[in-house]
Amino acid sequence: MRKHSFGFTNHQVNSVGNHVVSTLTQTFWYLDPHHEKFQKRGLQLPKLFKDLSGYRDLKVQHKKIPQVTSIDLKENAQNLSSLLTIPWMMNPQFKELYTSIEDLISHLKKYEEYLCDCNKKMKANHESTVPIRDLKDNWILRVIESVENVPVEYKALDLCVKDLAEYQPIDLIRFEPNDKEERRKWIKHLSLSSSVALYSFQYGNYLGNMNVLWKLPESTCRDTVKQVKVIDKIKRNILKFSTRKMQKDFIDRYKSCTGLQPVILRNMVLLSHRV
Repeated sequence: MRKHSFGFTNHQVNSVGNHVVSTLTQTFWYLDPHHEKFQKRGLQLPKLFKDLSGYRDLKVQHKKIPQVTSIDLKENAQNLSSLLTIPWMMNPQFKELYTSIEDLISHLKKYEEYLCDCNKKMKANHESTVPIRDLKDNWILRVIESVENVPVEYKALDLCVKDLAEYQPIDLIRFEPNDKEERRKWIKHLSLSSSVALYSFQYGNYLGNMNVLWKLPESTCRDTVKQVKVIDKIKRNILKFSTRKMQKDFIDRYKSCTGLQPVILRNMVLLSHRV
C-alpha cells in the first residue's frame, strides 16, 4: 500500500488501518493457493493486486490444497464489501484501490455463483432415479487412417491391431498411459499402421473415458452395418452407474424384507456395476 501511496494518519492506524490491512491480508491469504482455478474460469486478479500472490504456495510446502467453497467466497466478498463503506476509502486519491476491490468482489461473486450452480447440478444428479449418462449421448466415433511411420509409444498397440480381425473391438485400457494428461494426448495423437475406428464413451466425473477401437478395411470396402453392430455390442457392455437416489431406494426397499444390513445391500449395488 505504501508503494501506491495508500496510507493512514496516526489516529487511523489502529482502527481503520488495521481493519483494511487485516481484511485484505485474510482475503489474499485465502485466495493465494487457488489462482489457477480462478484463471481457468477467466477470473484474473486486478492489476493492482498482482504482486500479492505466491506467498502461500502449498505445493512447495507439500501440503494439501483446501477446496474453494461458496461459503468462504461469500464471506470474503462481504468482508471486502465492508471496506468500500469506510469514509477513508472515499478519498479521490484511493480511487484505484476502490475500483480494484470492486473488481475483486465481482470475481469472487462470479466464482461463488459458478460453485452454487455446480452444487445444484450435482444435487439433482444424486437425486435422479435414472443413470445420468445416457448411452445415446456422451460418446464420439472417429476414423483414424493408417500411417507409414508408427511412433514408438504406439508400437505395442500396433502389433496387437495387426493380428485383429476387421471389426473386432479391443479395449485400450491396457495400452493407455496411466497419467490422465498423458492419456489424453496419447488418444488425441493415436497413429497406427492400420486404419481403425475409435469409439470413446465419457463416463463423466472422475471416471474418465472408455476407449475402444477396431480395425477397418480399405476405405472402399467399409461396411456401415458392421460398424453399427460393433457399436451396439460395445454399448451393451458399458458399465452403468446408479445415482445416490437409486442406491438409497434399493437399500430402503430390500433391507426390511430381507433383514440384510445396509452395508451388504450397498456392496450389492457396487458389485452390480461390475457385472
